[in-house]
Amino acid sequence: MNLDRLIDRWRDLNSAERSPWVLFEHGTCVTLADSGGDLVARAVAQIAPLAETPTDVVPRETTRCDGRGWLVSCGHDGIRTYVEGVALAAGSGGDDRDAVALLGRSTCLLDARELGPVHVEDARDAPDATSVKRAEAWAHLVRKAQQAREEGSDWDRFGLPVSAVQLLDEADEDRPPTPLDELTLTPDVLETSQVLEEMIRDAPRPAQPFTLFAGLQPGQHVDAEVLQAQLLACRFPRGRVVVLTGFVSAAGRTEPPLYASKVGGAMLAIRVHHASPLTKPGDGPDEYEFLLPRDCRCRVVDVLEEGLFPDGSGSGGRSKRVTVRLEQITT
Repeated sequence: MNLDRLIDRWRDLNSAERSPWVLFEHGTCVTLADSGGDLVARAVAQIAPLAETPTDVVPRETTRCDGRGWLVSCGHDGIRTYVEGVALAAGSGGDDRDAVALLGRSTCLLDARELGPVHVEDARDAPDATSVKRAEAWAHLVRKAQQAREEGSDWDRFGLPVSAVQLLDEADEDRPPTPLDELTLTPDVLETSQVLEEMIRDAPRPAQPFTLFAGLQPGQHVDAEVLQAQLLACRFPRGRVVVLTGFVSAAGRTEPPLYASKVGGAMLAIRVHHASPLTKPGDGPDEYEFLLPRDCRCRVVDVLEEGLFPDGSGSGGRSKRVTVRLEQITT
């Protein structure tokens, strides 16, 4: 279900609700007891502790609603997730409460980890403008990412699983990448890799270093919790060398990497000395896409949480995001 349909559905479900409520990206709604203070901050404070709760002990109660789906309560009467179309897929004639509860719980825990508000409903004459603006900015990015997926865009090429950023042993920091002819590759992969290496080798050196961005995603076998600043700083100590495995695509602007990191991910900001320009997705000179050398070596400059990146709202707002700052090691 896309974001706008999800918001409309929750408006219908909460049509008799007088209290304010905050909707998170994956479908979890937090209803607040009153309208005081920062609504998003209060909703986050309610849902965030669920991320630390073992999944097998999160309370959940399923209730049929609107003839199309279920409401799943998770851990608190004011925290609910809407589930639609799952029971039929699970069988049991559309009445499989266990399947519904499992998906509802998983959705709630995902929202508790990522904490991405996308809509605030506040009926006061003077609504909480800060919370509304924050939710609108996040929702704007989610809509653009959904649109890109629907249009078949390959924006996810700007995403890199955190497992693909590998910390090198200090003894291996000066060791160059293994030559292609020493790797076990199929003929077509070998031929493509040779072409890419030639492109990078023949690319002109820039007059001065420039910064490229890539989205950092959890990946299939790495939990999203590693994208917290403190844990990433432990994983990638300042001054050490990491290798970006394979051929990495990065961009001179932040929006594609923001989509690639699925809004809730972290960012790589790489100070580059040598890369090959590829396509130009936009009109500005900072919008070129670049290809980094295979198994690119970079030194860790810092890992920090900063309000650096445009929040996508078009109003010049900035989004706090965990950033791994790297400096490419020249060869």
